[in-house]
Amino acid sequence: MHLIRIGIVDVDTDIRNGRRQIIDSQPDFQVVFESEDALAALEKAAELLIDVMLVDHRLRGMDGVQLVQKLILAFMAADSKVPAFVLTGPYFSPELQLASIFAGATDLVTADVGADELIKALRSTAAHDDHPDFKELAEFLAGFEKLPQPPLGFQLKLAELEPRDEAIIEKFKWGLNESEISKQLDVARYRVSQALDAAQRSFGFATRAQLFLALYPSRLS
Repeated sequence: MHLIRIGIVDVDTDIRNGRRQIIDSQPDFQVVFESEDALAALEKAAELLIDVMLVDHRLRGMDGVQLVQKLILAFMAADSKVPAFVLTGPYFSPELQLASIFAGATDLVTADVGADELIKALRSTAAHDDHPDFKELAEFLAGFEKLPQPPLGFQLKLAELEPRDEAIIEKFKWGLNESEISKQLDVARYRVSQALDAAQRSFGFATRAQLFLALYPSRLS
């Protein structure tokens, strides 16, 4: 049985205990890290092997979106496996969903989510199911007047891509999935996946959605 190692960061003791009980109810889930403090999590989490981090947005010292961003950088700097992230918030809003995508979280759930939905989110995230329908994601992004700016140096790294990788990224930018890109460019699907994975790592992104979000503004120019 494959064990899914989970970390929890939440300032509310009762909520944290409740989530631990839900997680402990699953034979293949194990809580390997728990903290009420964002700074403590930032100092210690990157030293551990964690598959999924469950991070609440309401923290002391920094919010959950900021912590997710900093944790991803910390895991990368330590040359450790970067866990997937589920962000929890007091309520759902398009703005928080956008912020969670930008930060590198795979999923966003509300604080009052039921046990079954939380387990489903953790399993999906652990499976690195971070390939949403990018055409639907584009429609979501189109609803914002202003989007986060790509990271510094992003355009320069795009310009340095090999021609075939550049063609794959260009198709991906328009919401095509790996199978569609493979067919249109007559390239093996595994090669498409490799190119997107390499671009994702090169840009320091944890998810495909982050990569898509960074590319999206160039569709408007």
